[in-house]
Amino acid sequence: MANAVALQTRQPRAAGPTRVTLPPLHPAAAWASLPAEARDTLGTTLVDLVFQDFLSGAAYAEEDRVLTDDEQRSAAIERAERLLNRIYDDVAAALPALFGPAGENPAWVEDYRAGRLSISHEGVLS
Repeated sequence: MANAVALQTRQPRAAGPTRVTLPPLHPAAAWASLPAEARDTLGTTLVDLVFQDFLSGAAYAEEDRVLTDDEQRSAAIERAERLLNRIYDDVAAALPALFGPAGENPAWVEDYRAGRLSISHEGVLS
């Protein structure tokens, strides 16, 4: 029997049978707009980040940790931190409409500051 993984998300899917229409600045719409290769690369980095964090055991009681050697755990933490920085930089660079060009605010910030755009309690722009 195949294992099933259920994931909860705070945003609706950008594509699929429901045909939900999302605002262009919605994170799911931005993600869906990326080429498949970019999504695969970012997704792989994200999975690696979570795996390294899992290996570090930071969120687990000592008896539940995979790695028991402090040096190995520290190395996993360092790898996770490098991957977190990488994923942050790569996502921001891949989605300039959400994050702006390097060193600049995105265009939507002006609309938000002028009251023409709001941010929901879930952190979604509309």
